[in-house]
Amino acid sequence: MLLLAPTQPTSNKRSAHHTPVRKDHVASRPTKRKTQYTIRPVSMQKMLGLTHKKLELLKFYVLHASPLLVHASGKKDAPWMKSSIQLAKKSPALTAACLTFSQMMLYNLQNEYRYMLKGNVPHSKRLELPKCHKVVGYVPLSDKQEENLLIMFTDALAKLKLELINLDTTHNYNCVLIACVMVSMCSKALFIIPLLSFDNSGADIFGILRIIHDIQTLYLGQGKSDTIAAAPLPSKHYLPRDDLLWNIPNLVPNSDPKLKTCLVREIHTMTELYSMDLDGRSSAHLTAWSVYWHPDFLAYIRQNNPYALLLVCFYCAYVHRYHGLCWWKDRLQYDLQDILDQLPQELHQYVWWPMLEVSSFEYDHSVELGLAV
Repeated sequence: MLLLAPTQPTSNKRSAHHTPVRKDHVASRPTKRKTQYTIRPVSMQKMLGLTHKKLELLKFYVLHASPLLVHASGKKDAPWMKSSIQLAKKSPALTAACLTFSQMMLYNLQNEYRYMLKGNVPHSKRLELPKCHKVVGYVPLSDKQEENLLIMFTDALAKLKLELINLDTTHNYNCVLIACVMVSMCSKALFIIPLLSFDNSGADIFGILRIIHDIQTLYLGQGKSDTIAAAPLPSKHYLPRDDLLWNIPNLVPNSDPKLKTCLVREIHTMTELYSMDLDGRSSAHLTAWSVYWHPDFLAYIRQNNPYALLLVCFYCAYVHRYHGLCWWKDRLQYDLQDILDQLPQELHQYVWWPMLEVSSFEYDHSVELGLAV
């Protein structure tokens, strides 16, 4: 920001070539000198009220993190995600989330190791890429880095909660919506935050994503759309091993047709979102599956219904295909194991393919999109 400051008036001393005025000559009345202005720079750090470190993180977000997120959003949603830079000044929660995401991405770029090889051997980035069959995961951030990210994330989440409380009066929908998206992105990078909790609290990644649905419902309910989070139609693209996925509704007892219908609808939704990612060269739609859950399916999930949890197991396998993204990495291995522990023993046999998929790093869709960090 630039402020205008008046300049000091010029000296009134005579020059060396000044011609003296004759005594008999009546001097004309001097004209009033106009005030001149010069441009005085003001520190961006002072203007935004940020510390030097946070200002550097914001700069990193603008130059590096934001372009990555815009690219990951696909062509259709790229302009909307790009607007986060301009909207951040209107939302403390969005600013805090952007800083948290920048710090997370910066940690991953600065760390010496990326992949974990068989035998728990970290692989240095200075070496050539390892063979995919030797990779068993990613080297985690240090405890200090995780702690710092958790502190920053908690601050962003608290600010988001405050903005959600005041949303009815501020009507700041776009800012809060993008803030919620950014907070959800940060939550994925923190292993301490589960993909799905089993205490019906909603304190998990799916719960944070559902806030997006709630905001859209409030916003779109004001005449912006006739349909809110409706299940999309089946698409021309097919999910990997969808034959196993479509077998899940057949496992449901015939005495519960409502559950069968619900599962079929959610498989259609998952398929359509997967297709949107393929067609739009994006990584943002399938990961947001829970935003589009039907209320019935959400209820089944919170009740830990085993057939609904089976769908989540396949979701883990599909999203693991984006493991090259620094906010996902290999966390779905652990999330899937947590879900498996909740299933009855007789249903474990139907999770063999998702378990096999999350343990493999031979395919990385983020590399195809140029998004791996």
